[in-house]
Amino acid sequence: MLKKVGIALFAAAVVTVAVIYVMVPDEAALKSLIVERVSGQTGREVKVGAVSFSLDGKAKLVVQDLSIANAAWAREPVLLRASRVEVVVELMPLLEQQLHMRDARADNITVNLERGKNGERSWVFKQAAGDDVAPASRLDRLTVFNLALNYFASGEALRTEIAEVSLNQSAGSPTVQNFALSGTLGGTTIQVNGTLDGLARFAQQKGPLGAKLNATFDQLSVNVDGTLSQSSQLFVVQAEGKLPKALVSSELPVTASANVDLKWPRVNATDLKFEALKSRGVGDVLLDLSRDKPHVSGSLVFSELRLSSAEDSKPGPRIFSEQPVDFSALRTFDGDLVVNAAKVIADPPFNNFSAKAVLRNGELQLSNMIAKTLGGTVAGSATVFAKAPQYALSVNLELDGLAASALSDLAAGPLDGEIALSARGNSPAEWAATSNGQFRAGLGKGRIRARTADTLTGGVMAIFDALTKNSEWVELNCAVMSFDLKKGKAVSNALVADMSNATLVGEGYVNLGKEELALLIKPHPKGVTLNVAVPLRVTGPIRNPQYALDEAAAARRVGGVLASIVFPPALIAAFADIGYESSGCLPGEAAQSTASAAAAGAKIASDASATAAKAAGAAANEAGKILDEAGKVTGQAAKSASDAAIKAGKVVGKAVNSTLREVGKGLKSIFGN
Repeated sequence: MLKKVGIALFAAAVVTVAVIYVMVPDEAALKSLIVERVSGQTGREVKVGAVSFSLDGKAKLVVQDLSIANAAWAREPVLLRASRVEVVVELMPLLEQQLHMRDARADNITVNLERGKNGERSWVFKQAAGDDVAPASRLDRLTVFNLALNYFASGEALRTEIAEVSLNQSAGSPTVQNFALSGTLGGTTIQVNGTLDGLARFAQQKGPLGAKLNATFDQLSVNVDGTLSQSSQLFVVQAEGKLPKALVSSELPVTASANVDLKWPRVNATDLKFEALKSRGVGDVLLDLSRDKPHVSGSLVFSELRLSSAEDSKPGPRIFSEQPVDFSALRTFDGDLVVNAAKVIADPPFNNFSAKAVLRNGELQLSNMIAKTLGGTVAGSATVFAKAPQYALSVNLELDGLAASALSDLAAGPLDGEIALSARGNSPAEWAATSNGQFRAGLGKGRIRARTADTLTGGVMAIFDALTKNSEWVELNCAVMSFDLKKGKAVSNALVADMSNATLVGEGYVNLGKEELALLIKPHPKGVTLNVAVPLRVTGPIRNPQYALDEAAAARRVGGVLASIVFPPALIAAFADIGYESSGCLPGEAAQSTASAAAAGAKIASDASATAAKAAGAAANEAGKILDEAGKVTGQAAKSASDAAIKAGKVVGKAVNSTLREVGKGLKSIFGN
């Protein structure tokens, strides 16, 4: 930026030298000389208004309405326009070919810089051969008021409004100037202070310009230390503070450092180290300001990428937060980045994450995503549409070998699946309520907690020990679930779990927008120990669901058990799943389960009385009086069994409700409570 502002200073210096050398008192001749000299140095058309010149120990030149034409191909016809330029020059140094500018001031300057389609730069002049080189220069003080610096590339403009620029000679060194600037850049307040070393020799292309500057952009502080030469501009840059609100609507603390090679309009940052949102990383990036939007390319490697914090993990009133998510920064630049992260802090956490990120006009595409999580792998793609007024998302993921035990302590086994979702809105709650797509998952051979299995199959605590043989777990052959989502409502089209003792078939829906569910789980027992199995209803809020048996089905099922005790023992064999063929998960294992069930049925048929007594033993302990009454009315077995079933059902229900509460606690843990 200083180099561009120097165009005006250089032109003013040339004018001053010309006037002092020739000492022309006539205004018309003076104007002609100014135009000739500046045009010769720039190769551009030059226009000036009123001109005045005075001598009083110092030479003072004032030029009104100075303008220098832009390149012929540029969109703006004028490269530089100044309403007033005033330069005061010491006379004696001129005798030794030294230009000592005591004071220079410029008011109301507009500078239009433009890069062409083929990389041409409108501020590069073609100096005529044989032109004199400006004498060695010294500038004691420069003040610029109301500078508008505009940069155009590919039809877009980057505008900077600078209220004041000052450059003062340092008392400690003849080559060092103190520099200060204040203004706005894209709506962001900027302040720059520091020193420049070797401005004169840099202007004469005899050496580099050293710069030590501190710049503030709102609450972001940036320190710059480096040198500029004709071929390169190398700096060490350190930044700390909060990103300007012109880039992000919410406060974003950052700390960064990098080695910067500036070849305008490209900024190459190497050995980049940064920390933002409690995330840390390194990388190499290139910032290209010659495109329609600032463009960032390169690679970033995070040692830790934090997507959630301890505060985020605290459960709130909703599973899906209503707090808006800010993607507005994605509209301010474009980019092509390769992102890697050793650790991603999220719920659940990820390791060895990698993805290719492409950002165009507010649309972020993440492709080739892959990460390790929950003992398995997640891979796929995602898109974020950050266009106002409403964001949109789409996600396609494949789950491979995730450990179900890492999601909940209720089950264990390898989990595979596919997720394809799209949603709109500005918060997770809105995304949940508008989601459309599909979710498919399968759980391979594993196990499920016995108390959970007992509850889901409608079993009661009274037969718990007989069912599990005091084991904490029940064998799980496999489980499959499939949901279709439309406007936030996920409706099941497959919900099956095949265990060693029963097969569960479910149906219902989960409403993500309202955060509630309604599921009906129907058990199909594989042995007599589950003859009291009845459908289970799971309803209410996802975080606090209610579990209840289908009362009518419970009465019918228990009635059948009691009738089997009263009537011929062979009737109990009907409860063995002899006709069971497949759970729909693993046909081979299902067939094996069928054979086991048939064998169990034959054994039961040979000794039905003993088996029935064992199956109903615990229920009989709770309902002894009811069973005694049923035994006394053998002559009226049907009626007695019916009455006993109703009463025993209440006892069974009480025992099951106790178990349900325990399982409910485990299920709730999946959702953060």
